[in-house]
Amino acid sequence: MIISTINGFDDFCNEIKKIGFCLSGNNGEEVFSLKSYYSDNIELHTGSKEFDPWEWKNRAVKETDYICYGKVFLNKAGWITIDWIPDFISVRRDGKSFEELYHDGLMTQMEKQVFNLINSRVKVSINDIYLELGRSKKKSIVKALTNLQMLLLITICDEIYKISNSGVPYGWPVTVFSTMEEKFGKGVTEKAKEIDSGIAYYNISEQLKKLNSQVTDKKINKFIKKL
Repeated sequence: MIISTINGFDDFCNEIKKIGFCLSGNNGEEVFSLKSYYSDNIELHTGSKEFDPWEWKNRAVKETDYICYGKVFLNKAGWITIDWIPDFISVRRDGKSFEELYHDGLMTQMEKQVFNLINSRVKVSINDIYLELGRSKKKSIVKALTNLQMLLLITICDEIYKISNSGVPYGWPVTVFSTMEEKFGKGVTEKAKEIDSGIAYYNISEQLKKLNSQVTDKKINKFIKKL
C-alpha cells in the first residue's frame, strides 16, 4: 500500500481514510502508525492546529464524521474509520449490544453504570462522570471507560475546556464521551451483525499485513482482539 507523506491535518485525514485504522503516534511500535510518514514540519505540542498531531485528535473528532479516536487498540489510543468500525465490533463483541453483553455476564457493574450514564446523557465529560459516580472510584471508572472503548460501545466525541469567570478557556482539555451509535449512527452496529466474526478478523489481519509486511501473527491477534 502506498502511503503519502503527511504535511498537515488534511493529509493526515486522507491517509487515515485510506488505511482504515492504526495506532496513534508512538503507540504503533511493531504494529503500525502513521508517525513515520510525517514530514519534518510536523511537530508535537506546538499548538498548531495544522501541524501539531496533538491538535489533530480534537479536530478529527469534531470536524469529521468518519474518524473514531480513542483507546481502541491494545488499551492504547488509536484511530478507526467508519468503514472498519463494523469489523471490529464483529470481532470484539460479535455484534452484540451492551444489554446483550451484560445479560451474558460479560460486563461489570461499573461498566454498566458508566455506559448507562453516557447513554442517558448523550454526551458526558469525564469530569462529570467522576462527579456523578464518585472520584474515589476513579481507578475503576477509568478501567471501565477503556474497556467500553475497546469494545467500541463508546467513543470520544469532543474535548472541552474549563471556562474562567471572565469567559476565557483555561487548563487542559477535558474528554467528552458518547455512545458509538450517537457519534456514527446505528448503521455501524447493524452492519456488524451481518459480518461473521471470522471474516471480520481475516479482513482486518489482511489490511494490517498490507500496512506492515513484517507484523507477526501474534501481534496481529493482540491488536485485533480485546485484551
